[in-house]
Amino acid sequence: MKNYYISSILFLLPFLTIQAQIGINTETPDAVLEVLSSTSVSTGKAFVTSNSDNYETMQIRNDGYIGVGASNPLVKLDLRADNLSKENAIGIGYTTLTAANAGAGAIRYEETSKTLQYSDGETWLTLQANPDRAMVIARNSSGQALTTVNGVASSRLTKWTKSYDKTGSFDAVTGFFVAPRNGVYSASVTAVFQPNSMSSGAQYELTLTGGSISLKTVVPYLSTVTSINLTNTCKGLFYLTAGQQLQAGVYITSAVNPVLSTDASLNVLTIAEM
Repeated sequence: MKNYYISSILFLLPFLTIQAQIGINTETPDAVLEVLSSTSVSTGKAFVTSNSDNYETMQIRNDGYIGVGASNPLVKLDLRADNLSKENAIGIGYTTLTAANAGAGAIRYEETSKTLQYSDGETWLTLQANPDRAMVIARNSSGQALTTVNGVASSRLTKWTKSYDKTGSFDAVTGFFVAPRNGVYSASVTAVFQPNSMSSGAQYELTLTGGSISLKTVVPYLSTVTSINLTNTCKGLFYLTAGQQLQAGVYITSAVNPVLSTDASLNVLTIAEM
């Protein structure tokens, strides 16, 4: 008979739920666990945890300020440990909530772009860092020779020598600049060719091409000239997306196989990220 009663009790135990509320410094807790502060001072501590060395690891004050490793939190949530040698970094995760649903002021880590974003209540905006801006200064003393075919000589200017390249975005051999990020870039190029002859109506075009946009400066020859240095300068602003290329090129009519000057001070290319 005793075995019967014991079996019945064991059978019923899984279906029993014990409901209880715990109050610390209060006899009428309103939650499963409620801690009531023992002081009315706004900066008084209502809840404190400490480690085995009696070092305070977290506190909640009467005014709602929370300090994690910070004995005197100065903002609503303060994670700055009193000892700056301690690790104070925090981890921020990703959410699929829209910016509107997350609410203005929410912060998330965007996994695809690997950036921090914040919500303005309507859009997730990327927190911008201050990366090194692209800056290129290059000179050309290569004596690049062009071949005239059917009265036209054209080519991209190549074989530059870099004087400065802040972000390593310029390939001096090929003459291609690759935009490191979306933005506006200012470019200027001057190219001088060794003495040549130009017939009436001939022209020298110097171009800058960035993305799908080309700018050119044209030097026309209204009458025949002989043994003259062909000189031109082109400059402009380009909006480039990350990965788009910018290059300098020439288009010369009537001159026979023009050759770029070997004076590096005459042939200069500059590119600057605005």
